Amino acid sequence: LVLCLIPLITVSLVAYSSARNTITNQVLNQLKSISDVQGHRTQIIIENNLEKIATLSSRTQLLTDLANYNNSGDIALQQTMNANLQDALSSLITFEEISVLNTSGEIVASTEGSRIGEFHSGEEFFTRGLTENSADILFLDEEGRLMVYVSGPMYKDGILLGVVKAKATSYDLIFITQDYSGLGDTGETLLARRNQDGDATFIVPLRFDPDAVLKTTISKDLIEVPITQALLKNESVFTDSKDYRGEPVLASTRYIPSADWGLVAKIDVAEAYSPLNNLGNVMIVLLLVTSTLVVAISLYTTRIITRPILSLAQTALEIGEGDLSKRAEVTTKDEVGTLARSFNAMTEHLIESQSSLEQKVKDRTIQLEKEIIEHKRVDN
Repeated sequence: LVLCLIPLITVSLVAYSSARNTITNQVLNQLKSISDVQGHRTQIIIENNLEKIATLSSRTQLLTDLANYNNSGDIALQQTMNANLQDALSSLITFEEISVLNTSGEIVASTEGSRIGEFHSGEEFFTRGLTENSADILFLDEEGRLMVYVSGPMYKDGILLGVVKAKATSYDLIFITQDYSGLGDTGETLLARRNQDGDATFIVPLRFDPDAVLKTTISKDLIEVPITQALLKNESVFTDSKDYRGEPVLASTRYIPSADWGLVAKIDVAEAYSPLNNLGNVMIVLLLVTSTLVVAISLYTTRIITRPILSLAQTALEIGEGDLSKRAEVTTKDEVGTLARSFNAMTEHLIESQSSLEQKVKDRTIQLEKEIIEHKRVDN
């Protein structure tokens, strides 16, 4: 049994290890492809918004009206700018509101007239919009929807006139992260940004926590979590990490430099290795069946070998006790059968020797009796 099972177990372990490596490589390659695609799609969304805001900030008539309005404060120019922004909004499907702010942070024109006169000098979209185009400032609106501020500076003849700001939906961003193609029942794409403490804050709904948007965070100290590695610009694959639920996962990370976001494509280890678990169960059943067969065959073979030997031993014992009529049973033609035949021949020879000896004793006894009678007769 040992000689049979040792190579079988060895081969099974090698096969299991090889299968595990194959599955791991296959899943990781798939996750790498998904993270590449999702990272590219995310980058395109950001670039599209940046392109839209750049187009808005360079509208010639809007710049001219803003420059004149800054100098004169003419209400008619303000109305012209409002109409210009309304015209632009009609062609920008993902934008819900567009406003123009002067360099002091006051809204001087907007597609939502009620916002004119508001000050936003301390808002991130304004402070960043004074120096660069940005499309990564996310927030939840009054209805709890994930939105993004897109903003950029407005220059005319090298002079900063103000900032154009748009409020855009993030449906396209949510749509791509909720595409679970190739990710089974537990896989998903995660997107996160750094908060003011440097921790990772999820910016899209999670498959197992739809309300996590801008609420659920992962401490920057949990460096074994893939999303932390993504924000550390470590683009790699991970086989021994855990996700936000504490579940072991296989993961691939990407960094989105234009927005300083981290992206992770991951799947639970339990699901990834489910085919391997089935293989392991098959191997265990195979080992049990093989062991049972080996034991049965061993017992059967042992009985075939030992039965005639035990029978021969019993016969020898009975003959040794004086029963010379016993004979060993000859059932095989192998060495045991040869031994039984030899033993039977030895017993026959022993009987013949015993008979010969008895006859000699008998003859000698008769001779002695005759000698005694003759001796008595002579004496008389």
